Amino acid sequence: MVGNAEASEETKLCRLTDFILCHDMSNSCEYVAKIDNDKFWNKLEWFYFLKNGFERHNFQKYYNDYFSKEAKRDAVLGEAIFSKLNSEVMTDKTKVDIEKLKEKADIYSKKKTEEKYIHFKDRVEFLVRKYCYFKRNRSMHAGQEYPLFIISEDSENYVEPILTKLLILAIKDIIEEKYV
Repeated sequence: MVGNAEASEETKLCRLTDFILCHDMSNSCEYVAKIDNDKFWNKLEWFYFLKNGFERHNFQKYYNDYFSKEAKRDAVLGEAIFSKLNSEVMTDKTKVDIEKLKEKADIYSKKKTEEKYIHFKDRVEFLVRKYCYFKRNRSMHAGQEYPLFIISEDSENYVEPILTKLLILAIKDIIEEKYV
C-alpha cells in the first residue's frame, strides 16, 4: 500500500486508515453491521486502550476531531468511546476536558438510529487500525501476554474471534479492492 518498505510505521498506519475510509470495504462493513453492538463494544479493553492513548501526544487531538460538531462519524462508536472515556478514564483533567467532550458527544447518544449517523467504515477503521494495533502493541511489548491456545468459556472469549474474522475480511477487502 505504501510502496516503500522503509516507510515509518506511522506512515503505513495512516495509509491503512486512508485506504479503509476511501474504499468500499464491503465484506468488513457487512460483518461489522451484524455485530451485537452493546455486548461487543462493552467487552473491548477500553480502560487499557484509553490509558495507553493518554500517554501518546496525539490522543487529545484524535478525540477533539472525533467529537467535533462537524464530524459525520458513526454514532455507535462515538457513544461507546465517550461513555468509556467518561466512566473509566476520569483521571488527569489537564489531558482531556471531559465537559467539552461531553458537549460534543451528546449528538451521538441521540442519533444512534438515524441513518446518517451510521458509518460502518468508521467502525472498521477503528477496530482494524486503532484497536487491533493497540492489542498487537500490548502483546509485542509485553504489556499483556497473548495466549496461543485460549481455553475459556465462550462468554470470556467473545471479542477475539470477532476481531480475527474482521481482520481476515479486511485483508480480503484490501486485496480485492486494490488488485482486482
